[in-house]
Amino acid sequence: MQVATTRVRTTPVWTNHRESIEPHFCDSHHYFPTMEVLELGGFNEELIGMLECPICFNFMSAPILQCVNGHIICAACKPRLPQCPICRSEFLETRNKLAECLAENLLHPCINSDEGCCVKVQLKKMAQHNSSCPFRIYDCIPCKNIGCTWQGRRLGIIPHMNEAHKGMAWMIWKNESLFYDNFDWNTDFVDVDVINAHDNVFFYYFKRDAAKRCVFFSVQYVGPKEEASLYKYTIVLEAPDGHPRLEFSNYTHADIESFEASIDAGKCFNLGFGLMKLFVDPFNQFHFKLLVEKLYNDEDDDDDSYRFRYAGMDL
Repeated sequence: MQVATTRVRTTPVWTNHRESIEPHFCDSHHYFPTMEVLELGGFNEELIGMLECPICFNFMSAPILQCVNGHIICAACKPRLPQCPICRSEFLETRNKLAECLAENLLHPCINSDEGCCVKVQLKKMAQHNSSCPFRIYDCIPCKNIGCTWQGRRLGIIPHMNEAHKGMAWMIWKNESLFYDNFDWNTDFVDVDVINAHDNVFFYYFKRDAAKRCVFFSVQYVGPKEEASLYKYTIVLEAPDGHPRLEFSNYTHADIESFEASIDAGKCFNLGFGLMKLFVDPFNQFHFKLLVEKLYNDEDDDDDSYRFRYAGMDL
C-alpha cells in the first residue's frame, strides 16, 4: 500500500480549471490572473477583514481608493473625509487594483450572517443570494400597500400579523370552506393573507381582474426557494349544488417571484369569468377550499393535510 505524502503550503493557492493561468486585464496598465474561486482556507477570512472599510465597516468593492501610505477606504466614505482616518495623510486619486481584484474574487459572508446564514459567495453573486436568502429582511407583504412599515425576519411574520393585523393570519381548520362575500364582477380586487402550516409560513394571493375577466390564485412558500417544491397547494371549487367540481394542484411558489410575475408566466391557477360564474351562488358568495400539503411526512407530523377557513369578507 502506498502512503501519500503531504506538503504544507505556506502561501494561498489560486484555483483555476485551465492548465495555465491566463492574464486578465483589469485595465490597460494592470493585469492579474483570472480566478474563479480563491481557495484560501483561513486566509479568506483574514483577507476579507483587511478589506473592511475603517469608517463604515462594510466590505469594500471597486472602486477602492487609498492614501499615500497605502491605507484603503471605500468610495462612499472618501468624499466625506479630508484625510486618511488612520494616518492623517492625504488621499490619492489612484485606485488600489490589487485590493479590488481580491475583493472581487474572495468569498464574502452573507449580510445576514449574524442571523444564521452560513453562505459565502463572490461579490458578483452576492446580490442574487441576498434577494433569496432565507434569513433576509421581509416587509409586511399583506399590509404594505395600506401603510404598514414593519420589517423583520421570516419567523417574525406570524407574530406580527397576529399582533397588528388580526384576522389576516389564518387559523388552521380542517374540512372547512373559504368564501368571499358580495363578489363583484365589475371591480378589481387583490387579497393577500398569511398562512401558518407545517411550522412554516405561506403567502396566499387572490386577484380578480375585471379587465381581463379572470381570477387568479397562488400560494407562496416563505423561505429558501429550494424548499418551495416540498409543498403543494390545491384549490377546489364546487358549484352550489355540488356539480360541477374543479380542482387545481401545483407546487407552492418561491417567494422571490412576485405574484404578478407568476401571473405573467402562467404559473398561477386562473379561471375566466365565464366558468367562474358556475361557482358563485345566487347570493354572490364564492366558496372554495384550499389545501396545503407537505410532500413528505415527518414522524412527528400526524396529519400532513391542512385546510384553512377564512371568515367571509366583502369584495
